[in-house]
Amino acid sequence: MNGDSEINGKIDHAHMTVLVPPKISISDFVGIVKGRTAIRVLNKFKNLKQKPYWG
Repeated sequence: MNGDSEINGKIDHAHMTVLVPPKISISDFVGIVKGRTAIRVLNKFKNLKQKPYWG
């Protein structure tokens, strides 16, 4: 994923302005961002896997 983006936020959330190519649907883009973010967060904070956040 390449493109221009801008991120603004606070400790508990972020706002992003992104340019998504027309060949990528918004739902696919959001799924990619959420998936990659989840992987990075769980790799950095391994103890989160033990918490009942999902299921």
